[in-house]
Amino acid sequence: MNNALVRLLIVLNVALLIVAAAPKQPKVLKVSELDVVDSNGVVRARIAGNLPEAYSNGKPIGRGAAGVLLYDKSGLERGGYVTFANDHAALTLDSKKGMTAILVAGPDGTAALTLRDAGSVIDIRSDRDDGPHFHVLQDNKVVFHAPQQANFEKTPACKELREALPKNSREQVLTWCRDRNSDEACQACVGQ
Repeated sequence: MNNALVRLLIVLNVALLIVAAAPKQPKVLKVSELDVVDSNGVVRARIAGNLPEAYSNGKPIGRGAAGVLLYDKSGLERGGYVTFANDHAALTLDSKKGMTAILVAGPDGTAALTLRDAGSVIDIRSDRDDGPHFHVLQDNKVVFHAPQQANFEKTPACKELREALPKNSREQVLTWCRDRNSDEACQACVGQ
């Protein structure tokens, strides 16, 4: 072997020994947002401490969330895993038209699973105010709700619906109520 090659091997061995003996320091990358783009430059995933606003009926609504959002090849949001300012955590899956599946865990042990397509909804919940229940809508009409709610009109959920009446029509408030409650319970809550 020539002297230059021997010297190069010695230098490389010494460098490897120095690197191997150096204390291991974990590397932390701190960013407020990380966008993962595909080969066309389209954002396909976003990890952020403050996720961008969501849109409902073309209007921006504050999300107040941190987490991961997923996008399709056109850049349309198709789901995510997020935590909200109110300490709820959610896993969502979206169609091109909107949210179709959502699994939510509340900070106090409440949980909900909702599956929706147009006017069809399956909603399974367990919470302290209303207890566990299973709710089904077909063509935006309640077709099944169990167990039947006793005294729904005395719950915090009903109170929130009544507080929405001055700013919304009775039919709109009933529609919101029917998304998660029997028609009888909603009528008892909102009244005639």
